[in-house]
Amino acid sequence: MRDQSELYFLGIDTGGTFTDFILVGEDGIRSEKILSTPSAPEQAILDGGDGDDVIVYDAEDISVSGGSDTDTLLVSGAAETNLNSGPAFSGIEIVSMGGNGANSLTLSRTAFERVGGLTSPLIVEGEDVDTLILDGPWVKLETTVNDRVQYQITGAGGTYTVQVNADIQIV
Repeated sequence: MRDQSELYFLGIDTGGTFTDFILVGEDGIRSEKILSTPSAPEQAILDGGDGDDVIVYDAEDISVSGGSDTDTLLVSGAAETNLNSGPAFSGIEIVSMGGNGANSLTLSRTAFERVGGLTSPLIVEGEDVDTLILDGPWVKLETTVNDRVQYQITGAGGTYTVQVNADIQIV
């Protein structure tokens, strides 16, 4: 598991045709470029601020920050969601597929290692009709946390853990 005391700096340059991200940390420098929302770039950057927040996922967003406390990214609005690309994330502790019927979520090592990647450990919530696709060499751990099944994957940036509601179907 990545040491939570590591220090990172995230720079975002919005506007024009592209939005540029650069992440500087102890493990090096990473950058990414995605299409902007030139008519209103401020609409594509979400910041939850203080407190527990539920943020609705939109693949068109540029940046999603949960802020402090425990923040949830709600992905149940789309039948299939792949977090290996899309908005840069920070401060998101939970991804929820709950509600709105059967939903599918894809996670790989890339979802954690890309600029603005997800936080580890990441809690994945959902129902028995929901499916989590773990893309890559994920390993199921013997221990559970709060009745959640744990899976880990190791990459260049460290070891990443997801804690999954036991009702969710895993592929």
